[in-house]
Amino acid sequence: MEGAKMLRNPKQKITFICALLILVIFTNQQSFSLETLVGTAYAASVGSIYHKATNTLQEYTGARTLRVYLTWAEADSIYRATGSWQAIADSVMANVPSNIEPLLLLNFWNPLKMDKPQNAKFTDVYRARDLQGFRHSCYKLAYELRGKVRYFILHNEPNLFWNPDSGSRNWRNSIEDFAIQCTAAAQAIKQANPDAYIIYGSFAGISHWAN
Repeated sequence: MEGAKMLRNPKQKITFICALLILVIFTNQQSFSLETLVGTAYAASVGSIYHKATNTLQEYTGARTLRVYLTWAEADSIYRATGSWQAIADSVMANVPSNIEPLLLLNFWNPLKMDKPQNAKFTDVYRARDLQGFRHSCYKLAYELRGKVRYFILHNEPNLFWNPDSGSRNWRNSIEDFAIQCTAAAQAIKQANPDAYIIYGSFAGISHWAN
């Protein structure tokens, strides 16, 4: 009865309602944290996860996988500097916690080894000039990552326009060219590591190719 009388006061009613809302929000947050026990933490590049990829990442986020990003150009640059494919593999794994599964997103971009018109933008992605060279790179990378990386994502969002105003686009060649390069990468990775899983990059929204 005393509680009922107390809630007759408008200010007390408002306080009571606010307290209930806070309780509901807190409860939902707790539920959300439980629902994200299986999730993926994303990294823009291998270098950008130095401050994120610690053994506490899983504890704080509930993530079970970490998507690391490596371009063909980055791999090529490391190889030119070190002469070692193991060095490339080490750069991929250096910041992956031992309790989190890595997903390696292999971006096809390499302006030094692609068929690009002279007026092409530096960021545009074209097909490999030397498909055998590209296949070899994928094979060597997957071979050095055996037992470390099981999941390989081939490029991502090839239909994504980075800058609609200037027309800069992720993938500049035909659908067939993209399919050929994906197939070459998939075959090379599976040859190097038969236990590997190949994931084709998703499309961003509705494909522009569909227009």
